[in-house]
Amino acid sequence: MPRAAAAQTGMIDWFRYSPGDHHVYAWGPGDDEIRVLRITGTDPWVTVDTGDRIDTTGVARTAESMRAAVVLWKARKGAAG
Repeated sequence: MPRAAAAQTGMIDWFRYSPGDHHVYAWGPGDDEIRVLRITGTDPWVTVDTGDRIDTTGVARTAESMRAAVVLWKARKGAAG
């Protein structure tokens, strides 16, 4: 997680979340959406961008808000699929 921006602003501006579903959810600085990456290997660590995106309109830029957005997106995707 980049710390240079955090040192300047007092806030962390990059979030990654991996809830154990073989995916990593990444929300980078300046991004207006969360990228969904699939874990394809762990030795070495390898991820592949799935092309899925989670809209972050109205989502506070906090780790807890990101987690909630991912949980909601997964629930909606499961209901649709």
